[in-house]
Amino acid sequence: MYADTEYYLNEYKGTAIPADNIEKALKTASRHIDTLTYNRIVKPLKK
Repeated sequence: MYADTEYYLNEYKGTAIPADNIEKALKTASRHIDTLTYNRIVKPLKK
């Protein structure tokens, strides 16, 4: 994933996605990014 829940809530200050749907929405967004970029920028999220 390109963004995690902590980033979405604390850095981006996101409020559009309900808390119980954040993980699913972020995974879906990551898949869309991978598709649109033909998987050219796939890399694991550093923890």
